[in-house]
Amino acid sequence: MDLNAAAVIFMGGYVLVIVVAGLVLSLRPGGGTQPLTLSGLAGGANGGCGRAILLGGDVEAMGNFRGRVESVLVAGQSGRLEGITLSSAAGLIEGERVPAGAIESADGRRLQIREPWDPAEPDGEASRVSFHRGAAVLGAAGKRLGKLRLVCFDSDSGLVRGLIVAQRGRTQREVFLPIQHVKAAGAERVVTDLQQEQWTGLQPYATDESIKEAVLERLGQDPAVGHFARSLSVEVREQRVKLSGYVRTQAEAEKAAEVARSVPGVIAVDRGMRSDEDLASAVREAISRDLGTSGTDVEVRSVLG
Repeated sequence: MDLNAAAVIFMGGYVLVIVVAGLVLSLRPGGGTQPLTLSGLAGGANGGCGRAILLGGDVEAMGNFRGRVESVLVAGQSGRLEGITLSSAAGLIEGERVPAGAIESADGRRLQIREPWDPAEPDGEASRVSFHRGAAVLGAAGKRLGKLRLVCFDSDSGLVRGLIVAQRGRTQREVFLPIQHVKAAGAERVVTDLQQEQWTGLQPYATDESIKEAVLERLGQDPAVGHFARSLSVEVREQRVKLSGYVRTQAEAEKAAEVARSVPGVIAVDRGMRSDEDLASAVREAISRDLGTSGTDVEVRSVLG
């Protein structure tokens, strides 16, 4: 065997060792990750995503594009949002960190930040977990169950509530994964304690804007609701729908609420509608209380407000 052949065999074996080592690291649950050891009530309140940071989403300051979200930084013990890192853009360094205090809004699509921010803002805990765009989300057995898309946090406390995961499969289903089920995270993977069969019970996720559009569309198309759908107002906040306006009967109000609840991603429906009967009764009572009209015999009717 000549030296050239020996060199080729040696290099081939060396490359094979590197590939195998990389596969072992990539397949090992938790490999290359930092632990998330939440204590007490860390992780925020249950009940919806709250504000959402889209990994890979645009970051703007005063209407100007400043880069894209590369990763979200979270304190490993308290679960508090510490900031984000940016991909390269004009005037910014690759991986530059923006502290949480500079975030003005996060709607699940784009992130608005305040400039300039204070680079000397305290780092918080020494233990910090990074959630990266495109990271694989693994179940307890190490099987890949989806891909990380968004990080949800509470606007008041700053605590991270959970993650939005795009599940694998034929349907493009996104679910809310409570942060308490996340055990570690790194550049390529997020490790959870959930078994594969438990993922089907997770709350579906949708943005408030998409939920509102879907609710309005379904209200207008439903034959039992469509004739009074225009008299209703729809508000959505953190996947909770509030219906207001007027209906003829309480049965119609319940039907409208039922239609709203059928939209994927809706957590709860506040039935703030009033029926014609309620309104007419309130008007009759107001007339009877007023000194100038209390003795008047008036018939009151209401039609959709």
